[in-house]
Amino acid sequence: MRVFKFGGASVKDAEGVKNVAEVLKKVGYKDTLIIVSAMGKTTNALELVVDHYFNHPEELPNAILELKQFHLQIVEALFGSVSEPINNRVVELVLELKSFFKHNKSKNYSFV
Repeated sequence: MRVFKFGGASVKDAEGVKNVAEVLKKVGYKDTLIIVSAMGKTTNALELVVDHYFNHPEELPNAILELKQFHLQIVEALFGSVSEPINNRVVELVLELKSFFKHNKSKNYSFV
């Protein structure tokens, strides 16, 4: 078995995702475990979302919107006119994130 790990910088945009696909086409992917990190600076963006939730709630909607737009741009660049089902899934995930923050009962606990 082979293991490939692609860091966030290698999938920071649509071209990076396409490059990962090309690498896998060239080297093959049979009996291969593929690990992909969060795209680009998504980890940082999620940390900012959590920080805003606890410390700057007025900024939370903007932080979530930026995260959503980043992913929708990549989806559009990858799939173009057939991207609607994937766009819908991204929107669903963002709604789940918003719902979590709305219903979270541990607001006094800091994850920082």
